[in-house]
Amino acid sequence: MFYPKAHDFLVDHNGTEIRKVTHYWANWDLANICAVYAIGVFCDRSDLVAEASNYYKSGRGCGASANNVYYLHPGYLGQWQESHRDQGHSTLGISLAGMLCQMAWNPGGRSLRLLEQPAAGRLGVCGQDEHGGCQR
Repeated sequence: MFYPKAHDFLVDHNGTEIRKVTHYWANWDLANICAVYAIGVFCDRSDLVAEASNYYKSGRGCGASANNVYYLHPGYLGQWQESHRDQGHSTLGISLAGMLCQMAWNPGGRSLRLLEQPAAGRLGVCGQDEHGGCQR
């Protein structure tokens, strides 16, 4: 019931763009990647786990690992794709990426090498400024 919707979103992003999908930000992709991965684990479907893993590693949307951190500062401190928005949006994507990594770690096989670099550096840091948003 839920898998077809999550899969369809990752494949065509509601038909909004054909070449490079930038209309939907990382949170949208990551929520659907997590859904596909969790359904794959729950239903013991290695094909769904592989689909989610492959999309995170090489997908075309903003939720793919190559696109969600769009700038690396010296020392591998990454700037998250939504870090210019409010705190909720900027930290949701980081939380979803962390959830995906945790799901990949839990089955015991450490089946996913999502992050070749340390997770903290790739996911970046989001600090609250005096206005309640995240620093850029």
